[in-house]
Amino acid sequence: MTTNMCRVLLGLWMVLGGVICVPGQGRPASRPPVNPEWYDYERVGRRPTINGRPAQEKMHTYEERAGAVFSDRPVTRRGMTLPNAPRRGPRRSITSYRPVADRLAPDVLAQEADGDPLQARRFYEEALQEYRRGLIEQGWPVEDVGSAIAVYLNNHYTVVFGQPMPPGVPYALYEIFQGILSEDKDFMASSDRERQLLAESLAILATAMYSQYVSADRREQEQLRQQARANLESFTGQSAEEFRDLVLAIRDQL
Repeated sequence: MTTNMCRVLLGLWMVLGGVICVPGQGRPASRPPVNPEWYDYERVGRRPTINGRPAQEKMHTYEERAGAVFSDRPVTRRGMTLPNAPRRGPRRSITSYRPVADRLAPDVLAQEADGDPLQARRFYEEALQEYRRGLIEQGWPVEDVGSAIAVYLNNHYTVVFGQPMPPGVPYALYEIFQGILSEDKDFMASSDRERQLLAESLAILATAMYSQYVSADRREQEQLRQQARANLESFTGQSAEEFRDLVLAIRDQL
């Protein structure tokens, strides 16, 4: 079965541009059978590390601190010129990295996937390629863990709740994680290789999950929605509804 890879880009524009605008026709991409295990964060999220510690453990801590930001003090983003900035991202940020290879995660994730690993790797490679293309188009930093986190959270939120985060919230989360990760000794000591594998893994899971969801039939969509909920809750360490409350709290303070 095939589908336009513009469906992958659709998820990125919903995250970063606030509008659905896919220029031209995307390249046809191989669409594997819908298998939620291909997008299971618990399964593939064990591999990335942060300074040698499982990234999955660290993410819960980061999310708890993100929630505390909005319960402890008001937050505004009045300096933003656009609700979905940056149109031109910084060259380097706290969460950026210098690539050690053209790509790392497709091979790693394909080893964890059921079925044909070659088909899985190709699909993951296309998802990563379109993720990068979408970020470049919108001016977001590409080699950046913060960008990958924002896309991951928004795409899973979109699948679970049927709509993307409100405009401005993904970038607000990006800003929040800049501060949180800058204060984490493990993240600051993490290698470029660790950061690249983590960012690419999150980017692939987010983009592939959304691209499959928008092209799936109703039964498959329900399977993917359930997996997206499991991923979101595993990543954040809280229920999807609790995370939605955080998203709405951020919206109300923008």
